Amino acid sequence: MGDRPVFELDHKTPLQAANLPAINQLAKEGQCGTADPVKPGIVASTVSGTLAILGYDPLEKNVARGVVEALGCGMKIDIGDVAFRGNWATLDEKGLIVDRRAGRIREGINELALSITGLKIDNVRFYVSAGTEHRIAIVMRGSGLQDCISGSDPGDHFHSGINTRPIKPLNKNNPKCLRTAELLNMFELKAREILAKHPVNIKRVSNNLLPANSIF
Repeated sequence: MGDRPVFELDHKTPLQAANLPAINQLAKEGQCGTADPVKPGIVASTVSGTLAILGYDPLEKNVARGVVEALGCGMKIDIGDVAFRGNWATLDEKGLIVDRRAGRIREGINELALSITGLKIDNVRFYVSAGTEHRIAIVMRGSGLQDCISGSDPGDHFHSGINTRPIKPLNKNNPKCLRTAELLNMFELKAREILAKHPVNIKRVSNNLLPANSIF
Protein backbone atom coordinates (compact mmCIF):
# COMPACT_ATOMS: atom_id res chain seq x y z
CA MET A 1 0.00 0.00 0.00
CA GLY A 2 2.55 2.50 -1.17
CA ASP A 3 1.80 6.21 -1.06
CA ARG A 4 3.51 9.59 -0.79
CA PRO A 5 4.21 11.60 2.39
CA VAL A 6 1.68 14.36 2.93
CA PHE A 7 2.65 17.76 4.35
CA GLU A 8 -0.60 18.09 6.33
CA LEU A 9 0.05 14.70 7.94
CA ASP A 10 3.47 15.69 9.28
CA HIS A 11 5.13 14.14 6.25
CA LYS A 12 3.60 10.72 6.87
CA THR A 13 1.83 8.70 4.25
CA PRO A 14 -1.95 8.31 4.70
CA LEU A 15 -1.39 4.71 5.78
CA GLN A 16 1.23 5.73 8.35
CA ALA A 17 -1.06 8.42 9.75
CA ALA A 18 -4.26 6.36 9.77
CA ASN A 19 -5.58 4.85 12.98
CA LEU A 20 -5.85 1.17 12.14
CA PRO A 21 -5.83 -0.81 15.38
CA ALA A 22 -7.21 -4.02 13.82
CA ILE A 23 -4.73 -4.08 10.93
CA ASN A 24 -1.88 -3.13 13.27
CA GLN A 25 -2.80 -6.03 15.56
CA LEU A 26 -2.98 -8.44 12.62
CA ALA A 27 0.44 -7.30 11.42
CA LYS A 28 1.85 -7.68 14.94
CA GLU A 29 0.48 -11.20 15.50
CA GLY A 30 0.55 -12.48 11.91
CA GLN A 31 3.25 -14.26 9.96
CA CYS A 32 4.64 -14.00 6.46
CA GLY A 33 5.87 -16.98 4.53
CA THR A 34 5.84 -18.97 1.31
CA ALA A 35 3.10 -21.44 0.47
CA ASP A 36 3.19 -24.33 -1.99
CA PRO A 37 -0.50 -24.81 -2.85
CA VAL A 38 0.27 -27.46 -5.48
CA LYS A 39 3.52 -29.08 -4.27
CA PRO A 40 7.10 -27.93 -3.69
CA GLY A 41 8.87 -27.19 -6.95
CA ILE A 42 5.67 -26.57 -8.95
CA VAL A 43 4.71 -22.96 -9.63
CA ALA A 44 0.96 -22.61 -9.15
CA SER A 45 -0.92 -21.27 -12.17
CA THR A 46 -4.23 -19.45 -11.92
CA VAL A 47 -5.87 -22.81 -12.57
CA SER A 48 -3.96 -25.10 -10.21
CA GLY A 49 -3.56 -22.50 -7.48
CA THR A 50 -7.25 -21.63 -7.41
CA LEU A 51 -8.28 -25.28 -7.44
CA ALA A 52 -5.96 -26.00 -4.51
CA ILE A 53 -7.36 -23.08 -2.49
CA LEU A 54 -10.89 -24.34 -3.17
CA GLY A 55 -9.94 -27.75 -1.77
CA TYR A 56 -9.51 -29.69 -5.02
CA ASP A 57 -6.47 -31.75 -5.93
CA PRO A 58 -4.87 -29.54 -8.63
CA LEU A 59 -2.95 -32.53 -10.01
CA GLU A 60 -6.09 -34.60 -10.52
CA LYS A 61 -6.60 -34.82 -14.28
CA ASN A 62 -10.40 -34.84 -14.10
CA VAL A 63 -10.58 -31.61 -12.08
CA ALA A 64 -10.05 -28.61 -14.34
CA ARG A 65 -11.08 -25.03 -14.78
CA GLY A 66 -13.89 -25.83 -17.19
CA VAL A 67 -15.65 -28.08 -14.70
CA VAL A 68 -15.39 -25.52 -11.90
CA GLU A 69 -16.58 -22.72 -14.20
CA ALA A 70 -19.60 -24.74 -15.37
CA LEU A 71 -20.58 -25.74 -11.84
CA GLY A 72 -20.16 -22.12 -10.73
CA CYS A 73 -22.58 -21.08 -13.47
CA GLY A 74 -25.13 -23.57 -12.13
CA MET A 75 -24.76 -25.98 -15.03
CA LYS A 76 -25.29 -29.73 -14.73
CA ILE A 77 -22.43 -32.02 -15.70
CA ASP A 78 -23.06 -35.68 -16.49
CA ILE A 79 -20.58 -38.51 -16.87
CA GLY A 80 -19.06 -38.26 -20.35
CA ASP A 81 -19.62 -34.49 -20.66
CA VAL A 82 -16.71 -32.19 -21.47
CA ALA A 83 -16.72 -28.71 -19.91
CA PHE A 84 -14.75 -25.64 -20.97
CA ARG A 85 -14.17 -22.16 -19.66
CA GLY A 86 -14.37 -19.64 -22.49
CA ASN A 87 -14.53 -15.99 -23.44
CA TRP A 88 -16.83 -13.75 -25.39
CA ALA A 89 -14.59 -12.17 -28.02
CA THR A 90 -14.72 -9.65 -30.85
CA LEU A 91 -13.68 -10.38 -34.46
CA ASP A 92 -13.64 -7.90 -37.33
CA GLU A 93 -15.32 -8.43 -40.70
CA LYS A 94 -12.28 -10.38 -41.91
CA GLY A 95 -12.40 -12.74 -38.95
CA LEU A 96 -9.34 -11.21 -37.29
CA ILE A 97 -9.20 -10.72 -33.54
CA VAL A 98 -10.06 -7.25 -32.25
CA ASP A 99 -10.52 -8.01 -28.55
CA ARG A 100 -10.40 -11.45 -26.94
CA ARG A 101 -12.67 -10.21 -24.12
CA ALA A 102 -15.25 -8.24 -26.15
CA GLY A 103 -14.62 -5.09 -24.15
CA ARG A 104 -15.20 -7.03 -20.91
CA ILE A 105 -18.88 -7.11 -21.80
CA ARG A 106 -21.41 -7.14 -18.94
CA GLU A 107 -24.81 -6.34 -20.45
CA GLY A 108 -26.84 -8.84 -22.43
CA ILE A 109 -24.56 -11.79 -21.75
CA ASN A 110 -27.40 -14.08 -20.63
CA GLU A 111 -29.33 -13.37 -23.84
CA LEU A 112 -26.22 -14.07 -25.93
CA ALA A 113 -25.58 -17.35 -24.11
CA LEU A 114 -29.19 -18.42 -24.57
CA SER A 115 -28.99 -17.84 -28.32
CA ILE A 116 -26.25 -20.45 -28.80
CA THR A 117 -27.13 -22.95 -26.09
CA GLY A 118 -28.79 -26.18 -27.14
CA LEU A 119 -27.16 -26.30 -30.57
CA LYS A 120 -26.72 -29.85 -31.83
CA ILE A 121 -23.95 -31.04 -34.14
CA ASP A 122 -23.59 -34.72 -35.04
CA ASN A 123 -25.63 -35.85 -32.02
CA VAL A 124 -23.59 -33.72 -29.63
CA ARG A 125 -25.45 -30.96 -27.78
CA PHE A 126 -23.75 -27.74 -26.68
CA TYR A 127 -24.82 -25.84 -23.58
CA VAL A 128 -23.59 -22.33 -22.81
CA SER A 129 -23.95 -20.26 -19.66
CA ALA A 130 -22.73 -16.72 -18.96
CA GLY A 131 -20.30 -16.20 -16.11
CA THR A 132 -18.79 -12.91 -14.95
CA GLU A 133 -18.14 -10.24 -17.59
CA HIS A 134 -16.62 -11.93 -20.66
CA ARG A 135 -16.38 -15.40 -19.11
CA ILE A 136 -18.63 -18.24 -20.23
CA ALA A 137 -18.94 -21.94 -19.54
CA ILE A 138 -19.55 -24.49 -22.30
CA VAL A 139 -20.60 -28.08 -21.80
CA MET A 140 -20.52 -30.64 -24.62
CA ARG A 141 -22.87 -33.59 -24.14
CA GLY A 142 -22.79 -36.67 -26.33
CA SER A 143 -20.85 -39.82 -27.08
CA GLY A 144 -17.20 -40.18 -28.00
CA LEU A 145 -15.88 -36.99 -26.37
CA GLN A 146 -12.67 -36.27 -24.49
CA ASP A 147 -10.96 -33.13 -23.19
CA CYS A 148 -7.61 -33.80 -24.93
CA ILE A 149 -7.67 -30.72 -27.18
CA SER A 150 -5.98 -27.35 -27.44
CA GLY A 151 -7.90 -24.11 -26.96
CA SER A 152 -8.75 -21.41 -29.49
CA ASP A 153 -7.92 -18.51 -27.13
CA PRO A 154 -4.55 -17.03 -28.19
CA GLY A 155 -3.87 -15.86 -24.63
CA ASP A 156 -2.94 -12.58 -22.98
CA HIS A 157 0.16 -11.93 -25.09
CA PHE A 158 -1.54 -11.94 -28.48
CA HIS A 159 -1.44 -9.04 -30.94
CA SER A 160 -4.72 -7.70 -32.32
CA GLY A 161 -5.32 -8.32 -36.00
CA ILE A 162 -4.31 -11.98 -36.00
CA ASN A 163 -6.39 -14.99 -36.94
CA THR A 164 -8.04 -17.15 -34.32
CA ARG A 165 -6.35 -20.41 -33.39
CA PRO A 166 -8.07 -23.57 -34.60
CA ILE A 167 -8.80 -26.13 -31.92
CA LYS A 168 -6.55 -29.16 -32.38
CA PRO A 169 -6.44 -32.64 -30.86
CA LEU A 170 -3.55 -33.16 -28.48
CA ASN A 171 -3.42 -36.81 -29.50
CA LYS A 172 -4.06 -37.28 -33.22
CA ASN A 173 -4.25 -41.03 -32.77
CA ASN A 174 -7.16 -40.75 -30.36
CA PRO A 175 -10.51 -40.68 -32.25
CA LYS A 176 -12.23 -39.01 -29.29
CA CYS A 177 -9.73 -36.13 -29.36
CA LEU A 178 -10.20 -35.74 -33.11
CA ARG A 179 -13.98 -35.78 -32.81
CA THR A 180 -14.11 -33.30 -29.93
CA ALA A 181 -11.80 -30.82 -31.67
CA GLU A 182 -13.71 -31.06 -34.95
CA LEU A 183 -17.11 -30.56 -33.31
CA LEU A 184 -15.95 -27.66 -31.16
CA ASN A 185 -14.48 -25.89 -34.21
CA MET A 186 -17.81 -26.34 -35.98
CA PHE A 187 -19.66 -25.02 -32.96
CA GLU A 188 -17.49 -21.89 -32.79
CA LEU A 189 -18.22 -21.15 -36.45
CA LYS A 190 -21.95 -21.70 -35.97
CA ALA A 191 -21.92 -19.48 -32.89
CA ARG A 192 -20.32 -16.65 -34.89
CA GLU A 193 -23.14 -16.78 -37.44
CA ILE A 194 -25.77 -16.49 -34.71
CA LEU A 195 -23.98 -13.91 -32.58
CA ALA A 196 -23.28 -11.59 -35.53
CA LYS A 197 -27.03 -11.09 -36.01
CA HIS A 198 -28.00 -10.96 -32.34
CA PRO A 199 -29.89 -7.79 -31.24
CA VAL A 200 -27.54 -7.34 -28.27
CA ASN A 201 -24.55 -7.10 -30.61
CA ILE A 202 -26.35 -4.93 -33.14
CA LYS A 203 -27.16 -2.50 -30.35
CA ARG A 204 -23.58 -2.58 -29.07
CA VAL A 205 -22.22 -1.72 -32.51
CA SER A 206 -24.68 1.17 -32.81
CA ASN A 207 -23.41 2.46 -29.46
CA ASN A 208 -19.76 2.14 -30.58
CA LEU A 209 -19.17 -0.83 -28.26
CA LEU A 210 -17.36 -4.00 -29.18
CA PRO A 211 -19.77 -6.81 -30.11
CA ALA A 212 -19.44 -10.24 -28.54
CA ASN A 213 -19.59 -11.89 -31.94
CA SER A 214 -17.36 -14.87 -31.22
CA ILE A 215 -16.32 -17.24 -28.47
CA PHE A 216 -12.92 -18.68 -27.62
